[in-house]
Amino acid sequence: MSESAERSRSDDALVGGSVRGRLRREFCRLATWWAGISAAGAPPALLATRRRRYDGKPGEAANLTKERNNEMKSMRVFIGCIALTLFCAGCGRTAPLSAAEEQTAAKLDWLTSFETAKAKARAENKIILMDFTGSDWCPPCKMLKKEVFSQPQFADYAAKNLVLLEIDFPRFKKQSDEEKAANEKLAGEFGVEGFPTIVIFDSNGKVIGQLGYMPGGPTAFIAALEKLRS
Repeated sequence: MSESAERSRSDDALVGGSVRGRLRREFCRLATWWAGISAAGAPPALLATRRRRYDGKPGEAANLTKERNNEMKSMRVFIGCIALTLFCAGCGRTAPLSAAEEQTAAKLDWLTSFETAKAKARAENKIILMDFTGSDWCPPCKMLKKEVFSQPQFADYAAKNLVLLEIDFPRFKKQSDEEKAANEKLAGEFGVEGFPTIVIFDSNGKVIGQLGYMPGGPTAFIAALEKLRS
């Protein structure tokens, strides 16, 4: 790698780390403030302002309660947005697959036709794992592939128990118009609102559950599959 490219990569890492650091500190500050509101009701200055606003007016208690509830709701939404931003900042630079992981992932037989997958599941008495993914842009999808799908433990389990079906929504990989239309239809049929969404079917094509990204690698993922099968 050239010196300029290495310097650029280093600068990117520093900038990304700095942004993530500021976001984490801001989140912690807000969380602490929120904990204070939850425990004490509200900061004294804010309570005093409310009392002056409603002092002597009919329904004062109800108005105070309504205002506080609205503030709580707004803060929950705001903290949720901050948490989502932190998650995206933390996983935006997903590590690439190692050579061994690439080899393991390449062994998996991912189908792209739902009808073909259902026929194979019936013939082999296996369950279908339908993966709605954004394979070339979605950070949690890439994490799921690296931490689960490219691991030997999952590959061995899949060979014995699963028919794998990938319903991909890439940004850079080319797809035929027919495949795009078919994938859009399936996403609408199963109410997919985010990636990755994993829909599990029994050997007769009946939905038995739904999963997504989860920590814990192949052990946790396989345990969740087994729970759906039982």
